[in-house]
Amino acid sequence: MARFVGSKTGSYAMRRFVLVTMENHPRGESANLDVGVEAVLEKGAQSKDPALRYHALRAMNARGGTDHMRMGERLAEDREPTVRRIALEMVARAGVRGFDPAQMAQSRDEIKRQAASVGLAELGTPAAMEALHELLTDDDPTVRAEAILQVGRRRDRSSIPFLIDRLEHESGRLKRDAWYSLTVITGKDLGLRVGSWRTFWRMEGESFVVPPWSEVVEAAARREASRESNESQVAFYGLEIISNRFALVVDTSGSMKEQVYRGKTRLDVAKEQLEATL
Repeated sequence: MARFVGSKTGSYAMRRFVLVTMENHPRGESANLDVGVEAVLEKGAQSKDPALRYHALRAMNARGGTDHMRMGERLAEDREPTVRRIALEMVARAGVRGFDPAQMAQSRDEIKRQAASVGLAELGTPAAMEALHELLTDDDPTVRAEAILQVGRRRDRSSIPFLIDRLEHESGRLKRDAWYSLTVITGKDLGLRVGSWRTFWRMEGESFVVPPWSEVVEAAARREASRESNESQVAFYGLEIISNRFALVVDTSGSMKEQVYRGKTRLDVAKEQLEATL
């Protein structure tokens, strides 16, 4: 299998498939299997194709361990940004000398700062969280996006006021990411309204305790069930109406007298739609 992955004649799709499936073999299940998987991943990481190098590193990262750190160090200087990013994550997580996440967070290289977010969240110490919170205000939006994601993954109480600030200052996808991380940490869904989150933190922040993950999942399921039960199944011209109150405005000008279907005028069809809706 390793020879096939390293060959120049094998199809790219099949070699990629082999590397991806290596993620499904957890380390330690079988010594012989581990040897075979490691050989396949080493060949993939040595490929001239950056996509194959990426998938090999991704599998190495997923399987854990420190067997591939030398390869990770080498590919941390790869020309391909996606390869370099995942290699940096791997060595930062493993605590490889020269790849301290706190130092990487100060780098001018945005890819190193992205990877630093992952490493700092893994550490989770007060100093690491302080450095991670600083990345929430990074000039590069890709770094802020990664920091917001990792803060949510870590679920540390100290991150809540920083995420509320991001909710106020971000827009688009990053604003929603900040909201999502807040719900993941607190188990509450106060929407995108910054004022609601600030009121919550002012009233409950001093005594707030991050709930267990199981409670967060249960709360999310209850909210989803409540939304589904409150949704109207009414539709108008195929458009579902989800509000409890709504207004329909229908054109009654001369153009609505035009026949459009089996002798029916546009106005006839509109009346049918109104009757079905009401």
